[in-house]
Amino acid sequence: MKKKFLILFSTITGLALLIVIFYLADIREVFSQTKEIGFLGAGIFIINAFFVIFISSLSWRLILKSYGYHLPFKDILTAKLMGLMVSYLTPSMYIGGEPLRTYVISKKHGLPFTRIGATVVVDKFLELGAGLFFVYLGSICTLIEYKLSPQIYFTLLIVNILFGLGMGLLLVSFVFENKIFTNMAISLGRINLLSKAIGKIIPQISEIEGEVFLAFKEHRRETLIAFIFNLLSGFLIFLKPAIFFYFLKIVFSLSQLALLFAQGGEGRKIDKSHRYLFDESNRYLGR
Repeated sequence: MKKKFLILFSTITGLALLIVIFYLADIREVFSQTKEIGFLGAGIFIINAFFVIFISSLSWRLILKSYGYHLPFKDILTAKLMGLMVSYLTPSMYIGGEPLRTYVISKKHGLPFTRIGATVVVDKFLELGAGLFFVYLGSICTLIEYKLSPQIYFTLLIVNILFGLGMGLLLVSFVFENKIFTNMAISLGRINLLSKAIGKIIPQISEIEGEVFLAFKEHRRETLIAFIFNLLSGFLIFLKPAIFFYFLKIVFSLSQLALLFAQGGEGRKIDKSHRYLFDESNRYLGR
């Protein structure tokens, strides 16, 4: 009964989110763009998007296997899709659906929430790390090939440094087993208004971090292969603008693709500062 309810709830939630996405994206504009690139172009674009999700799900499956969980691939793919739909509705556009896919997998298969949560954290970290690789590629190409204004130059430089430091700090904490999130939670717990709520979740945060450390200590081979999968998935995202514009008879060079990826041009929303960067760089490209 619970299984049927979960499937029904997931289906209704997925359809509702899909409708919201189409509403926010303006369905008429979506079909207008599809008509311009033709059915062949749309088909190849959709296949590319499917392989992005498929390869990303393979990466998570490998991580789950390294923790001893041999789950049906369709369940992993379904949870991944649900998480992605939620993530696309969050302000960050990168993070937001992870608790949902953790809940879906742990509840459906009766597995520990903290342990499944650890696999999701590792999977997301590898995904962001692969994305950062292509962001750096785009930034380097941008700085080498285009004469940018000081404002754009320093925006790129500062954003890259911040992202690099953040990912580097996380990697160091995972490898050397420094419970950075637990320590942050303890610090927040010292605030009177938050002490009660934070105190309840500190043990869970600590347990999840302990499980995450296993991926970089005992499961290094599987973690490295999973990262390679994420690099491949990131490369397909990197190609998305090229596929779309190719059918509009516009061919991008490698540096232009890298520039688009560095700006978040793979189809995600861009905040105000990045919007300025996008418009200015397009002017330099003569578009």
